[in-house]
Amino acid sequence: MRELRVLLTAVVFFTRVPVPGKLLHDGDLLEEASRYLPFIGLVVGGVSAAVLWAAALILPTPVAVVLSMLAAVLMTGAFHEDGLADTVDGFGGGWTVERKLEIMKDSRLGTYGAIALLMSMLLRYVLILALIESGDMLQGLSVLVTTHIGARLAPVLVMGLLSYVRLDETSKVKPIAKSLSLASFIWAVLGAVLLSFGIGGFEALLRLILVLPTSALCALVFRKHIGGYTGDTLGASEQISELVLLGAALIL
Repeated sequence: MRELRVLLTAVVFFTRVPVPGKLLHDGDLLEEASRYLPFIGLVVGGVSAAVLWAAALILPTPVAVVLSMLAAVLMTGAFHEDGLADTVDGFGGGWTVERKLEIMKDSRLGTYGAIALLMSMLLRYVLILALIESGDMLQGLSVLVTTHIGARLAPVLVMGLLSYVRLDETSKVKPIAKSLSLASFIWAVLGAVLLSFGIGGFEALLRLILVLPTSALCALVFRKHIGGYTGDTLGASEQISELVLLGAALIL
């Protein structure tokens, strides 16, 4: 029963999927819930892939890709996209750690964040479209699902490499995990590996390996700018990893 509560907590905090009030979930379990991030990726990626497949039956492929991306955004409430925009706004517009965090907490979208969000969405669209048009549909759908799974391992790795920035205690975003146990870390890694291999085979595992250097590089940048991680930077690491995995699928 407790593990079910942890899973439901992950669903509540990382997606917009409605969970009936009578089902138990607990914000205090959020740190443990982070181990289910790859599973959340499976759900979001599965819905996105299903929309792409269904829409492509009756609509031009470019339109189907846009609808697929929209489905993923609606599933998460643009949770990670918001983190990317706020992170770039803060890092680009602040000169001190305090000022960067202040900008990141601001609900208004700045120029740096708007450009980053636009370029991220545009690049994601181009990569998904290229994948679908360069191979068979099923392979493209498999890549889409495993990309969502693998990219959500990035925040887990970043949490394992850095400490939470205490100056961010009053963050405007949803509560986030401020630490991660070794058991939850291992659980998340194994989950990402098993789900990726089960859906995409060895090719998906090869791409998943790229999340390691991507997360490490993100962690270095985050530490340089603010000395650790915040909820926004975790979202940014997920978005960057999505682009890396999609790009790798076109090359590998």
